[in-house]
Amino acid sequence: MKVSVIVPVYNAQAYLEECFRSLTEQTLWNKEEEGMELIFVNDASEDDSLEMLRHFRMIAPDRITVINLEENHGPGGARNAGISVAKGDYIAFMDSDDLIQPEMYERLYDTAVMENNMTDVVDSGVANEADGTVRFYTTKETAGNSDARKKSLQLLNVGYVWSRIYRRNFICENHIVFRENAVMEDQDFLSEVIVRAENTSFVEEAFYFYRNI
Repeated sequence: MKVSVIVPVYNAQAYLEECFRSLTEQTLWNKEEEGMELIFVNDASEDDSLEMLRHFRMIAPDRITVINLEENHGPGGARNAGISVAKGDYIAFMDSDDLIQPEMYERLYDTAVMENNMTDVVDSGVANEADGTVRFYTTKETAGNSDARKKSLQLLNVGYVWSRIYRRNFICENHIVFRENAVMEDQDFLSEVIVRAENTSFVEEAFYFYRNI
């Protein structure tokens, strides 16, 4: 498996259909069976999210996993549960109320493995629905083999977890996890990633559409 996409879900029934369609329209999902797996983690939702996820799983049970947490652990805890079962060479995170461009994960994965260089992290841009802006948190100045200067620049503006893919062995070998039941849990995770990553790449396109719902 090339990429495991982990989606924490909490009372998201209004957005899940669009989220699922956005994922199954990925070129990497449609080109090959071993391209992508989807891991949905129901974080003790009180609406019909779990029932919807179980329906999704029936569409491709060999490539869709549904984890049901009986107690709420927050987005960080839900993502940790997803990481624990992921099989992909790379891990990605998506929020259940956002959207992504169809070529996102294929482009990021191809960049990661270019010339047999299994990059630790590959980043892309984020389009923000609220203000119409596009932001890049990794640039030509900070990409490449990491050194103290690049790490310092990245730590000044870490960005968000969902615009990137992460080499799974890098995450697991360094025991990088999210804080559970905490706000801004992605900031701590990304700070740890930046400090420990030996190399970073980026694609200068905005693939992730943040809806700020």
